[in-house]
Amino acid sequence: MKKIVILTIALLILPISVWTKDELPELRPVESLDVNRCTGTWFEIARLKYFFEKNVVAGTSTLLIRPNGDFRIINEGRKGSFTGKWVSAKGVAWRADKKSISRFKVRFFWPFYGQYWVIEVGKDYEYIVVGHPKRKHLWILSRTPQIDKSVYAGILERIKERGFDMSRLEEIPQLTEKGIHVSTSSLVHE
Repeated sequence: MKKIVILTIALLILPISVWTKDELPELRPVESLDVNRCTGTWFEIARLKYFFEKNVVAGTSTLLIRPNGDFRIINEGRKGSFTGKWVSAKGVAWRADKKSISRFKVRFFWPFYGQYWVIEVGKDYEYIVVGHPKRKHLWILSRTPQIDKSVYAGILERIKERGFDMSRLEEIPQLTEKGIHVSTSSLVHE
C-alpha cells in the first residue's frame, strides 16, 4: 500500500513539474550587442554547475574576433585550487541565426555545439550574462575579478526571475591583481 501511495504521488508531481518547466517565459537575448566590445578577457564570477568545468577556479574566457566574423574562444582556469593544474579549452562561436546578434552556437568539440545566448550586458560592458535558451547553462562574467556587490545582487535577482535554477549556481573564486582571494559571496553579504 505504501508503494502505491508513493507511486501515485510521484505520478501526480511529475506532470506538474514538467508543466511548470514548460511554462517558463521564453528566454530573450539582448536586442543589441556590440560584438567588438565583447572581445577580450572576461573573469568568471558565477556559473551553473557544469561537468566540463567541475572544480575549475580562477576561470577566464577570452573572446577574439576571427577574420570571418566568428569568435575564437579560449576558456582557462586552475583545477581544484589557485595552485592547481592549468586547464584550457579552445572553441569557436558563430551567430546562430540572422534574427539576433545575441544568439550564438559554440563548439569546443567537433561535431557537438551548444547554444549560448547573451541575455544581459552591463551599460559599459563591465559584465555580461550568457545563458542557454532552455536554462541548462549560465555564466556571469566580468571584466575584473571582482564585481560590485549591488550589481551582482541585481544580476542574481534577474536570472532568478528568468527561471534559472539558483540551487545549481556556484560562485567562482578569483584572484585580484594583488593575489588576494575574492569570493563573490563575501561581496554580496558584506
